[in-house]
Amino acid sequence: MNKVNKNLKRQVNVLVKRISEKDELALEELYNSTYKIIYSFLRRYTNNKEIIQDTISMTFITVIEKSTTKMFYVNCFSWILTISKFHLFNNLRKLNKECYIDENEEAKNLSYEYSSSHMDIEFAIDKLTEVEKQILYLKYHEDLTIVAIANILKLSTSTIKRELKIIYSRLKEELNDEE
Repeated sequence: MNKVNKNLKRQVNVLVKRISEKDELALEELYNSTYKIIYSFLRRYTNNKEIIQDTISMTFITVIEKSTTKMFYVNCFSWILTISKFHLFNNLRKLNKECYIDENEEAKNLSYEYSSSHMDIEFAIDKLTEVEKQILYLKYHEDLTIVAIANILKLSTSTIKRELKIIYSRLKEELNDEE
């Protein structure tokens, strides 16, 4: 990453922390500094400007709601992109459901199944608690060891191992339920 990206990531971490402290100017700064990047990121998935605009709005609403529950303020930029991707897929999923209403049942099921199959894991993850999401994020996105995760979250390694087993079980159950 170049220095601009690292500086932006640091700035986003600070702004999210300020948002959690109810600083309204921080939200405006965050919006202004990340809007174009989020918009470009979402354009990789769809060219529908209306859906992208709705997604960005929902993303910032979620940032406001969830910023107070964050346990630490690192990687907030990635967190925001993940939120925006989740909302975009949710919007596209709803749109796909609506688009296929007039078609025959078999075509509807095949199209919906194809369009939503890659999103199922994200929706299953969304049903996890915030702590479980943090553990999963640190384990697989940041590629940290159990010991490192335990140190960051100030929990024992056995607790992290137990939580991972619970997470795997819940995800497996959720994904099996969706089939």
